[in-house]
Amino acid sequence: MTYNLDNHVKDGMAAAKEVSDQIFTLLGAEDHTEFSAPAWPGRFEHGGRIYGYRGAGHGAGTPIMGSSPETSVVDQWQRCWDHPGLYAVGCGSMPSVATSNPTLTMAALALRSCERIEADLADRDRPVTLAAPQAPGAAP
Repeated sequence: MTYNLDNHVKDGMAAAKEVSDQIFTLLGAEDHTEFSAPAWPGRFEHGGRIYGYRGAGHGAGTPIMGSSPETSVVDQWQRCWDHPGLYAVGCGSMPSVATSNPTLTMAALALRSCERIEADLADRDRPVTLAAPQAPGAAP
Protein backbone atom coordinates (compact mmCIF):
# COMPACT_ATOMS: atom_id res chain seq x y z
CA MET A 1 0.00 0.00 0.00
CA THR A 2 1.29 3.45 -0.82
CA TYR A 3 0.10 6.87 0.19
CA ASN A 4 0.64 10.10 -1.67
CA LEU A 5 -1.02 13.46 -2.13
CA ASP A 6 -2.45 14.37 -5.51
CA ASN A 7 -1.95 17.82 -7.04
CA HIS A 8 -5.42 18.97 -5.99
CA VAL A 9 -4.53 18.40 -2.33
CA LYS A 10 -1.10 19.98 -2.75
CA ASP A 11 -2.69 23.02 -4.42
CA GLY A 12 -5.06 23.28 -1.45
CA MET A 13 -2.18 23.11 1.02
CA ALA A 14 -0.31 25.79 -0.95
CA ALA A 15 -3.39 28.04 -0.92
CA ALA A 16 -3.83 27.51 2.84
CA LYS A 17 -0.17 28.37 3.41
CA GLU A 18 -0.57 31.58 1.38
CA VAL A 19 -3.50 32.60 3.57
CA SER A 20 -1.65 31.77 6.79
CA ASP A 21 1.36 33.78 5.52
CA GLN A 22 -0.96 36.77 4.95
CA ILE A 23 -2.45 36.40 8.43
CA PHE A 24 1.02 36.19 10.00
CA THR A 25 2.03 39.36 8.13
CA LEU A 26 -1.08 41.22 9.30
CA LEU A 27 -0.36 40.16 12.89
CA GLY A 28 3.32 40.99 12.66
CA ALA A 29 4.07 37.36 13.55
CA GLU A 30 6.99 35.29 12.30
CA ASP A 31 6.60 31.76 11.01
CA HIS A 32 9.46 29.63 12.32
CA THR A 33 8.23 26.40 10.75
CA GLU A 34 11.06 24.58 9.01
CA PHE A 35 10.51 21.83 6.43
CA SER A 36 13.98 21.79 4.90
CA ALA A 37 15.18 18.60 6.64
CA PRO A 38 14.93 15.81 4.03
CA ALA A 39 13.89 13.31 6.73
CA TRP A 40 10.69 15.25 7.55
CA PRO A 41 8.04 12.53 7.06
CA GLY A 42 5.50 14.66 5.18
CA ARG A 43 7.94 16.87 3.30
CA PHE A 44 7.28 17.63 -0.38
CA GLU A 45 8.04 20.29 -2.95
CA HIS A 46 5.20 21.87 -4.89
CA GLY A 47 5.38 24.88 -7.17
CA GLY A 48 8.99 25.49 -6.19
CA ARG A 49 8.21 25.72 -2.47
CA ILE A 50 8.82 23.21 0.31
CA TYR A 51 5.81 22.09 2.36
CA GLY A 52 5.32 19.63 5.16
CA TYR A 53 2.40 17.92 6.82
CA ARG A 54 1.78 15.43 9.57
CA GLY A 55 -0.91 12.78 9.84
CA ALA A 56 -3.27 14.86 11.95
CA GLY A 57 -5.93 15.21 9.28
CA HIS A 58 -9.30 13.55 9.16
CA GLY A 59 -9.06 11.01 6.38
CA ALA A 60 -12.36 10.51 4.64
CA GLY A 61 -13.80 9.68 1.27
CA THR A 62 -11.65 6.75 0.21
CA PRO A 63 -14.04 3.75 0.08
CA ILE A 64 -17.09 5.77 -0.99
CA MET A 65 -20.42 4.49 0.34
CA GLY A 66 -23.31 4.14 -2.08
CA SER A 67 -26.16 2.09 -3.45
CA SER A 68 -24.35 0.60 -6.44
CA PRO A 69 -21.02 -1.15 -7.06
CA GLU A 70 -20.68 0.95 -10.22
CA THR A 71 -20.51 4.20 -8.24
CA SER A 72 -19.18 3.19 -4.83
CA VAL A 73 -16.82 0.86 -2.99
CA VAL A 74 -19.02 -0.10 -0.01
CA ASP A 75 -22.75 -0.45 0.58
CA GLN A 76 -24.78 1.29 3.31
CA TRP A 77 -23.32 -1.15 5.87
CA GLN A 78 -19.73 -0.37 4.76
CA ARG A 79 -19.54 -3.87 3.28
CA CYS A 80 -17.25 -4.00 0.22
CA TRP A 81 -19.11 -4.72 -2.98
CA ASP A 82 -16.26 -6.80 -4.43
CA HIS A 83 -15.67 -8.80 -1.23
CA PRO A 84 -18.98 -9.21 0.69
CA GLY A 85 -17.26 -10.61 3.79
CA LEU A 86 -15.01 -7.55 4.04
CA TYR A 87 -16.21 -4.44 5.84
CA ALA A 88 -14.29 -1.15 5.51
CA VAL A 89 -15.60 0.37 8.73
CA GLY A 90 -14.59 3.91 9.65
CA CYS A 91 -14.44 7.45 8.30
CA GLY A 92 -13.38 6.34 4.85
CA SER A 93 -16.95 5.95 3.64
CA MET A 94 -17.86 9.49 4.68
CA PRO A 95 -17.66 11.63 1.52
CA SER A 96 -16.37 14.61 3.51
CA VAL A 97 -15.96 15.86 7.06
CA ALA A 98 -16.49 19.21 8.66
CA THR A 99 -13.84 21.13 10.55
CA SER A 100 -14.64 19.22 13.70
CA ASN A 101 -13.47 15.73 14.58
CA PRO A 102 -15.62 13.05 12.90
CA THR A 103 -15.32 10.68 15.87
CA LEU A 104 -19.00 10.50 16.86
CA THR A 105 -20.21 10.03 13.30
CA MET A 106 -17.54 7.40 12.71
CA ALA A 107 -18.55 5.61 15.93
CA ALA A 108 -22.22 5.67 14.88
CA LEU A 109 -21.34 4.23 11.46
CA ALA A 110 -19.15 1.58 13.07
CA LEU A 111 -21.86 0.53 15.55
CA ARG A 112 -24.42 0.41 12.73
CA SER A 113 -22.06 -1.76 10.68
CA CYS A 114 -21.42 -4.03 13.69
CA GLU A 115 -25.14 -4.72 13.94
CA ARG A 116 -25.16 -5.79 10.27
CA ILE A 117 -22.02 -7.90 10.70
CA GLU A 118 -23.55 -9.65 13.72
CA ALA A 119 -26.79 -10.29 11.82
CA ASP A 120 -24.88 -11.69 8.82
CA LEU A 121 -22.84 -14.00 11.06
CA ALA A 122 -25.92 -15.11 12.99
CA ASP A 123 -27.77 -15.94 9.75
CA ARG A 124 -24.78 -17.83 8.40
CA ASP A 125 -23.88 -19.69 11.59
CA ARG A 126 -27.25 -20.04 13.33
CA PRO A 127 -27.51 -23.50 14.91
CA VAL A 128 -30.09 -25.81 13.40
CA THR A 129 -33.03 -26.52 15.70
CA LEU A 130 -33.48 -30.24 16.09
CA ALA A 131 -36.71 -31.95 17.07
CA ALA A 132 -36.75 -33.95 20.29
CA PRO A 133 -36.06 -37.65 19.72
CA GLN A 134 -39.19 -39.78 19.41
CA ALA A 135 -39.79 -42.57 21.88
CA PRO A 136 -39.72 -46.06 20.31
CA GLY A 137 -43.14 -46.97 18.94
CA ALA A 138 -44.50 -43.43 19.35
CA ALA A 139 -46.50 -41.92 16.50
CA PRO A 140 -44.61 -39.23 14.57
